[in-house]
Amino acid sequence: MIPVNAGSAGLMGCNDKTAVGSKPVTPTVVIVVDNSSSMFEPRDMLWDPLFNALMDRASGVVYPMQDKVRFGFASYKGVSPGKPEGDPACATITKVPIGINNYDSIYDVYSDLGTVPLGKWETPTAHALNVVIKDLQADVQDPPGPKFILLVTDGDPDTCAVPNQQCGQDLSIKAVQDAKAAGIGTLVIGVGDIIGPGCDTNATRCGQQHLQDLANAGQGLPVEPPPASYQYQQCVAQAGGALKSTYAEKAGGGAAQFFAAKGPAELKTALSGLLNGVASCTFDLDATVSGEPSFGTVLLGSQRLTYNDPNGWRLDNMHQVTIQGAACDLFKVSGDPIAISFPCEQVVPR
Repeated sequence: MIPVNAGSAGLMGCNDKTAVGSKPVTPTVVIVVDNSSSMFEPRDMLWDPLFNALMDRASGVVYPMQDKVRFGFASYKGVSPGKPEGDPACATITKVPIGINNYDSIYDVYSDLGTVPLGKWETPTAHALNVVIKDLQADVQDPPGPKFILLVTDGDPDTCAVPNQQCGQDLSIKAVQDAKAAGIGTLVIGVGDIIGPGCDTNATRCGQQHLQDLANAGQGLPVEPPPASYQYQQCVAQAGGALKSTYAEKAGGGAAQFFAAKGPAELKTALSGLLNGVASCTFDLDATVSGEPSFGTVLLGSQRLTYNDPNGWRLDNMHQVTIQGAACDLFKVSGDPIAISFPCEQVVPR
Protein backbone atom coordinates (compact mmCIF):
# COMPACT_ATOMS: atom_id res chain seq x y z
CA MET A 1 0.00 0.00 0.00
CA ILE A 2 2.85 2.38 -0.87
CA PRO A 3 1.80 5.18 -3.22
CA VAL A 4 3.27 5.53 -6.68
CA ASN A 5 6.26 7.85 -6.47
CA ALA A 6 6.66 9.35 -9.91
CA GLY A 7 9.35 11.83 -8.93
CA SER A 8 9.32 15.44 -10.05
CA ALA A 9 10.70 15.18 -13.55
CA GLY A 10 7.91 17.29 -15.03
CA LEU A 11 8.27 20.23 -12.69
CA MET A 12 10.96 22.08 -14.63
CA GLY A 13 8.95 22.29 -17.83
CA CYS A 14 5.23 22.77 -18.19
CA ASN A 15 3.43 19.71 -19.40
CA ASP A 16 -0.31 19.21 -19.23
CA LYS A 17 -0.05 17.15 -16.07
CA THR A 18 2.78 16.79 -13.60
CA ALA A 19 3.04 13.62 -11.55
CA VAL A 20 4.03 14.67 -8.05
CA GLY A 21 6.30 12.50 -5.96
CA SER A 22 4.91 11.65 -2.54
CA LYS A 23 5.86 9.84 0.64
CA PRO A 24 3.36 8.44 3.12
CA VAL A 25 3.22 10.29 6.42
CA THR A 26 3.81 7.29 8.66
CA PRO A 27 2.50 7.18 12.23
CA THR A 28 4.67 5.99 15.10
CA VAL A 29 3.24 3.76 17.83
CA VAL A 30 5.16 2.53 20.87
CA ILE A 31 3.36 -0.48 22.37
CA VAL A 32 3.73 -0.23 26.16
CA VAL A 33 2.88 -3.50 27.91
CA ASP A 34 2.36 -3.89 31.64
CA ASN A 35 4.72 -6.71 32.70
CA SER A 36 3.64 -6.83 36.37
CA SER A 37 3.16 -10.21 38.03
CA SER A 38 -0.62 -9.90 37.87
CA MET A 39 -0.39 -10.15 34.04
CA PHE A 40 0.38 -13.85 34.62
CA GLU A 41 -2.47 -14.46 37.07
CA PRO A 42 -3.72 -16.38 35.17
CA ARG A 43 -1.32 -16.30 32.27
CA ASP A 44 -3.65 -18.03 29.82
CA MET A 45 -6.28 -15.30 30.32
CA LEU A 46 -3.98 -12.27 30.23
CA TRP A 47 -0.37 -12.46 29.02
CA ASP A 48 -0.78 -15.12 26.33
CA PRO A 49 -3.97 -13.74 24.69
CA LEU A 50 -2.41 -10.26 24.59
CA PHE A 51 0.81 -11.54 23.07
CA ASN A 52 -1.09 -13.53 20.44
CA ALA A 53 -3.44 -10.65 19.59
CA LEU A 54 -0.44 -8.40 19.00
CA MET A 55 2.24 -10.72 17.67
CA ASP A 56 0.80 -13.89 16.11
CA ARG A 57 2.06 -13.80 12.53
CA ALA A 58 -1.18 -15.16 11.07
CA SER A 59 -3.80 -13.42 13.20
CA GLY A 60 -2.07 -10.67 15.21
CA VAL A 61 -2.29 -6.97 14.42
CA VAL A 62 1.39 -5.95 14.29
CA TYR A 63 2.64 -8.12 11.42
CA PRO A 64 0.22 -6.89 8.70
CA MET A 65 0.69 -3.26 9.77
CA GLN A 66 4.47 -3.16 10.17
CA ASP A 67 4.96 -1.47 6.78
CA LYS A 68 2.34 1.20 7.55
CA VAL A 69 3.24 2.01 11.17
CA ARG A 70 6.63 2.63 12.76
CA PHE A 71 6.36 0.39 15.81
CA GLY A 72 8.41 0.48 18.98
CA PHE A 73 7.95 -1.62 22.11
CA ALA A 74 8.41 -1.25 25.86
CA SER A 75 7.43 -3.50 28.74
CA TYR A 76 7.68 -2.43 32.36
CA LYS A 77 7.66 -3.99 35.81
CA GLY A 78 8.44 -2.40 39.15
CA VAL A 79 11.30 -4.17 40.87
CA SER A 80 12.74 -1.83 43.54
CA PRO A 81 10.16 -0.41 45.97
CA GLY A 82 10.66 2.88 47.75
CA LYS A 83 12.54 4.65 44.94
CA PRO A 84 11.90 8.22 43.76
CA GLU A 85 9.66 8.45 40.72
CA GLY A 86 12.46 9.35 38.32
CA ASP A 87 14.97 6.78 39.58
CA PRO A 88 15.83 4.27 36.81
CA ALA A 89 16.08 1.57 39.51
CA CYS A 90 12.32 1.85 40.07
CA ALA A 91 11.49 -0.49 37.21
CA THR A 92 12.87 -2.82 34.60
CA ILE A 93 11.89 -1.43 31.21
CA THR A 94 12.64 -3.64 28.22
CA LYS A 95 12.57 -1.72 24.94
CA VAL A 96 12.76 -2.23 21.20
CA PRO A 97 13.75 0.91 19.24
CA ILE A 98 11.19 2.42 16.88
CA GLY A 99 11.34 1.34 13.26
CA ILE A 100 9.42 0.43 10.13
CA ASN A 101 9.05 -3.31 9.40
CA ASN A 102 9.91 -3.93 13.04
CA TYR A 103 7.85 -7.06 13.68
CA ASP A 104 10.74 -9.54 14.00
CA SER A 105 12.69 -7.38 16.45
CA ILE A 106 9.65 -6.86 18.65
CA TYR A 107 8.66 -10.52 18.48
CA ASP A 108 12.07 -11.70 19.64
CA VAL A 109 12.19 -9.39 22.66
CA TYR A 110 8.52 -9.67 23.62
CA SER A 111 8.44 -13.47 23.41
CA ASP A 112 11.50 -13.74 25.67
CA LEU A 113 9.68 -11.79 28.39
CA GLY A 114 7.24 -14.66 28.73
CA THR A 115 10.05 -17.05 29.67
CA VAL A 116 11.32 -15.08 32.69
CA PRO A 117 10.58 -16.79 36.06
CA LEU A 118 7.73 -15.16 37.96
CA GLY A 119 8.41 -12.78 40.83
CA LYS A 120 6.63 -9.97 42.63
CA TRP A 121 6.49 -7.22 40.06
CA GLU A 122 4.67 -3.92 40.50
CA THR A 123 2.94 -1.47 38.12
CA PRO A 124 4.71 1.94 38.06
CA THR A 125 2.84 3.11 34.95
CA ALA A 126 3.74 6.80 35.22
CA HIS A 127 7.46 6.04 35.47
CA ALA A 128 7.33 3.83 32.37
CA LEU A 129 5.28 6.34 30.38
CA ASN A 130 7.74 9.12 31.15
CA VAL A 131 10.63 6.99 29.84
CA VAL A 132 8.73 6.22 26.63
CA ILE A 133 7.73 9.87 26.17
CA LYS A 134 11.40 10.90 26.18
CA ASP A 135 12.14 8.27 23.52
CA LEU A 136 9.31 9.53 21.33
CA GLN A 137 10.37 13.14 21.73
CA ALA A 138 13.88 12.22 20.60
CA ASP A 139 12.60 10.27 17.59
CA VAL A 140 12.84 12.13 14.27
CA GLN A 141 11.40 11.07 10.94
CA ASP A 142 11.02 12.65 7.50
CA PRO A 143 8.30 13.63 6.86
CA PRO A 144 7.14 14.05 10.47
CA GLY A 145 4.17 11.88 11.38
CA PRO A 146 1.80 11.52 14.32
CA LYS A 147 3.06 9.75 17.44
CA PHE A 148 1.15 7.53 19.83
CA ILE A 149 1.57 5.37 22.90
CA LEU A 150 -0.55 2.21 22.99
CA LEU A 151 -0.81 1.39 26.70
CA VAL A 152 -2.00 -2.10 27.65
CA THR A 153 -2.45 -2.89 31.34
CA ASP A 154 -4.38 -5.31 33.49
CA GLY A 155 -4.75 -3.19 36.60
CA ASP A 156 -4.45 0.06 38.46
CA PRO A 157 -1.07 1.77 38.78
CA ASP A 158 1.11 2.19 41.82
CA THR A 159 4.18 4.44 42.01
CA CYS A 160 7.89 3.94 42.47
CA ALA A 161 7.70 5.18 46.05
CA VAL A 162 4.49 3.32 46.98
CA PRO A 163 4.48 -0.12 45.31
CA ASN A 164 1.87 -1.92 47.38
CA GLN A 165 -1.08 0.45 47.16
CA GLN A 166 -2.78 0.98 43.82
CA CYS A 167 -3.03 4.76 44.17
CA GLY A 168 -0.78 5.99 41.36
CA GLN A 169 -3.58 7.28 39.12
CA ASP A 170 -2.70 10.97 39.40
CA LEU A 171 0.90 10.54 38.26
CA SER A 172 -0.17 8.28 35.39
CA ILE A 173 -2.71 10.83 34.17
CA LYS A 174 -0.06 13.56 34.48
CA ALA A 175 2.32 11.54 32.29
CA VAL A 176 -0.37 11.10 29.62
CA GLN A 177 -1.25 14.81 29.75
CA ASP A 178 2.44 15.68 29.38
CA ALA A 179 2.63 13.36 26.39
CA LYS A 180 -0.35 15.07 24.78
CA ALA A 181 1.21 18.49 25.38
CA ALA A 182 4.28 17.18 23.51
CA GLY A 183 2.12 16.08 20.57
CA ILE A 184 1.94 12.41 21.55
CA GLY A 185 -1.48 10.76 21.85
CA THR A 186 -2.19 7.81 24.14
CA LEU A 187 -4.46 4.88 23.27
CA VAL A 188 -5.67 2.75 26.18
CA ILE A 189 -6.60 -0.91 26.50
CA GLY A 190 -7.34 -2.80 29.70
CA VAL A 191 -7.19 -6.58 29.84
CA GLY A 192 -8.85 -8.86 32.37
CA ASP A 193 -10.81 -7.49 35.32
CA ILE A 194 -8.77 -4.25 35.42
CA ILE A 195 -9.36 -3.38 39.08
CA GLY A 196 -6.24 -4.42 40.92
CA PRO A 197 -6.16 -5.61 44.51
CA GLY A 198 -5.76 -2.76 46.96
CA CYS A 199 -7.42 -0.08 44.82
CA ASP A 200 -9.90 1.72 47.09
CA THR A 201 -12.93 2.49 44.92
CA ASN A 202 -14.18 4.96 47.55
CA ALA A 203 -10.98 6.98 47.55
CA THR A 204 -9.87 6.94 43.92
CA ARG A 205 -11.02 6.12 40.41
CA CYS A 206 -10.20 2.46 39.87
CA GLY A 207 -10.49 0.07 36.95
CA GLN A 208 -12.47 1.28 33.95
CA GLN A 209 -12.94 4.71 35.51
CA HIS A 210 -9.17 5.15 35.48
CA LEU A 211 -8.92 3.83 31.92
CA GLN A 212 -11.49 6.44 30.90
CA ASP A 213 -9.43 9.15 32.59
CA LEU A 214 -6.26 8.03 30.79
CA ALA A 215 -8.07 7.94 27.45
CA ASN A 216 -9.45 11.45 28.00
CA ALA A 217 -5.99 12.72 28.94
CA GLY A 218 -4.57 11.05 25.82
CA GLN A 219 -6.91 13.06 23.61
CA GLY A 220 -6.67 16.32 25.51
CA LEU A 221 -10.22 16.03 26.91
CA PRO A 222 -11.35 16.96 30.44
CA VAL A 223 -10.50 14.41 33.11
CA GLU A 224 -12.94 13.55 35.89
CA PRO A 225 -11.55 14.71 39.26
CA PRO A 226 -10.93 11.98 41.83
CA PRO A 227 -12.87 11.81 45.08
CA ALA A 228 -11.88 14.49 47.59
CA SER A 229 -10.27 11.89 49.85
CA TYR A 230 -7.84 10.84 47.12
CA GLN A 231 -5.45 13.64 48.06
CA TYR A 232 -4.82 11.82 51.35
CA GLN A 233 -3.69 8.63 49.63
CA GLN A 234 -0.12 7.54 50.31
CA CYS A 235 0.91 7.93 46.65
CA VAL A 236 -0.10 11.59 46.74
CA ALA A 237 1.60 12.23 50.08
CA GLN A 238 4.84 10.66 48.84
CA ALA A 239 4.71 12.84 45.71
CA GLY A 240 4.54 16.07 47.67
CA GLY A 241 0.95 16.11 48.89
CA ALA A 242 -0.64 17.83 45.90
CA LEU A 243 -2.27 16.48 42.75
CA LYS A 244 -0.08 16.87 39.66
CA SER A 245 -2.65 16.34 36.89
CA THR A 246 -5.14 18.82 35.49
CA TYR A 247 -8.78 17.92 36.20
CA ALA A 248 -12.16 19.25 35.20
CA GLU A 249 -13.45 21.88 37.61
CA LYS A 250 -16.66 19.95 38.15
CA ALA A 251 -17.64 16.31 38.07
CA GLY A 252 -17.72 14.96 34.55
CA GLY A 253 -14.97 14.25 32.07
CA GLY A 254 -14.69 13.49 28.38
CA ALA A 255 -15.82 10.37 26.58
CA ALA A 256 -12.68 9.31 24.71
CA GLN A 257 -12.71 5.77 23.39
CA PHE A 258 -10.94 3.10 25.39
CA PHE A 259 -11.33 -0.66 25.56
CA ALA A 260 -11.61 -3.08 28.46
CA ALA A 261 -11.22 -6.49 26.84
CA LYS A 262 -11.97 -9.60 28.88
CA GLY A 263 -11.33 -12.24 26.23
CA PRO A 264 -9.09 -12.92 23.21
CA ALA A 265 -11.75 -11.98 20.64
CA GLU A 266 -12.50 -8.64 22.33
CA LEU A 267 -8.78 -7.96 22.64
CA LYS A 268 -8.09 -8.59 18.96
CA THR A 269 -11.02 -6.36 17.94
CA ALA A 270 -9.89 -3.56 20.24
CA LEU A 271 -6.28 -3.63 19.05
CA SER A 272 -7.28 -3.80 15.39
CA GLY A 273 -9.65 -0.87 15.77
CA LEU A 274 -7.14 1.35 17.53
CA LEU A 275 -4.20 0.62 15.23
CA ASN A 276 -6.23 0.88 12.04
CA GLY A 277 -7.46 4.20 13.36
CA VAL A 278 -3.94 5.63 13.52
CA ALA A 279 -2.73 4.24 10.17
CA SER A 280 -2.12 7.25 7.95
CA CYS A 281 -3.86 8.29 4.75
CA THR A 282 -1.71 11.43 4.35
CA PHE A 283 1.02 11.84 1.73
CA ASP A 284 3.78 14.43 1.75
CA LEU A 285 4.39 15.97 -1.69
CA ASP A 286 7.73 16.97 -3.18
CA ALA A 287 6.02 20.09 -4.54
CA THR A 288 4.00 22.93 -3.04
CA VAL A 289 0.61 23.61 -4.57
CA SER A 290 0.70 27.30 -5.40
CA GLY A 291 -2.47 27.40 -7.50
CA GLU A 292 -5.97 25.97 -7.33
CA PRO A 293 -6.00 22.58 -5.53
CA SER A 294 -9.16 21.39 -7.26
CA PHE A 295 -7.22 21.17 -10.54
CA GLY A 296 -5.30 18.26 -9.06
CA THR A 297 -5.98 14.60 -9.75
CA VAL A 298 -5.74 11.92 -7.06
CA LEU A 299 -6.22 8.29 -8.07
CA LEU A 300 -6.73 5.36 -5.73
CA GLY A 301 -5.87 2.55 -8.11
CA SER A 302 -8.00 3.47 -11.11
CA GLN A 303 -10.61 5.35 -9.06
CA ARG A 304 -10.50 9.13 -9.29
CA LEU A 305 -11.19 10.78 -5.94
CA THR A 306 -13.04 14.08 -5.52
CA TYR A 307 -11.39 17.14 -4.00
CA ASN A 308 -12.85 18.39 -0.69
CA ASP A 309 -15.25 15.46 -0.54
CA PRO A 310 -15.69 13.67 2.83
CA ASN A 311 -14.89 10.45 0.98
CA GLY A 312 -12.35 11.96 -1.38
CA TRP A 313 -9.24 14.05 -0.69
CA ARG A 314 -8.13 17.36 0.76
CA LEU A 315 -4.96 19.46 0.67
CA ASP A 316 -3.19 20.24 3.96
CA ASN A 317 -0.44 22.85 4.43
CA MET A 318 -0.28 23.22 0.63
CA HIS A 319 2.02 20.18 0.37
CA GLN A 320 0.15 17.22 1.87
CA VAL A 321 -2.72 15.26 0.37
CA THR A 322 -5.01 13.44 2.80
CA ILE A 323 -7.39 10.72 1.63
CA GLN A 324 -10.63 10.88 3.59
CA GLY A 325 -13.53 8.73 4.76
CA ALA A 326 -14.42 5.67 2.74
CA ALA A 327 -11.48 6.26 0.39
CA CYS A 328 -9.06 6.10 3.35
CA ASP A 329 -10.71 2.93 4.61
CA LEU A 330 -10.41 1.36 1.16
CA PHE A 331 -6.76 2.41 0.83
CA LYS A 332 -5.88 0.71 4.12
CA VAL A 333 -7.28 -2.67 3.05
CA SER A 334 -7.02 -2.74 -0.75
CA GLY A 335 -3.31 -2.36 -1.42
CA ASP A 336 -4.15 -0.04 -4.34
CA PRO A 337 -1.53 2.67 -5.01
CA ILE A 338 -2.11 6.39 -4.80
CA ALA A 339 -1.14 8.56 -7.79
CA ILE A 340 -1.15 12.36 -7.44
CA SER A 341 -0.84 14.91 -10.24
CA PHE A 342 -1.41 18.61 -10.84
CA PRO A 343 -1.14 20.88 -13.87
CA CYS A 344 2.45 22.07 -13.75
CA GLU A 345 1.48 25.74 -13.51
CA GLN A 346 -0.24 24.97 -10.20
CA VAL A 347 2.84 23.68 -8.36
CA VAL A 348 6.40 24.67 -7.52
CA PRO A 349 9.18 22.26 -6.41
CA ARG A 350 9.95 22.04 -2.67
